[in-house]
Amino acid sequence: MTHSSRRALHQISDRSFRDQPLRAAPEPTKGFTCPKRSGSALVNDKSPKDYSLDEDIKSVMSILFLVKSEGFAELASDCRRARTGEDRLAVILSHQDILSQLQSL
Repeated sequence: MTHSSRRALHQISDRSFRDQPLRAAPEPTKGFTCPKRSGSALVNDKSPKDYSLDEDIKSVMSILFLVKSEGFAELASDCRRARTGEDRLAVILSHQDILSQLQSL
């Protein structure tokens, strides 16, 4: 097959592909319906996964509120300035309240 005949064949196949009519979407299988839950069932029917997700979200929110606090910013600043082990220990002791809040989460 020569180059020109391959090119002509390629153009024909491209044209025939483009000229095909669009197909309709397949119809859903008859007799099958998806079960639908009422809105109240969704609220009252919580699985253990939902509870753990709620707890995780609450924990993350609590951590974010603590991290955004002024005291935590001061703790972070003091930690950056601490050079020796004694300095770090002093920072930990002076900010025990924030660290205990973080640990309790």
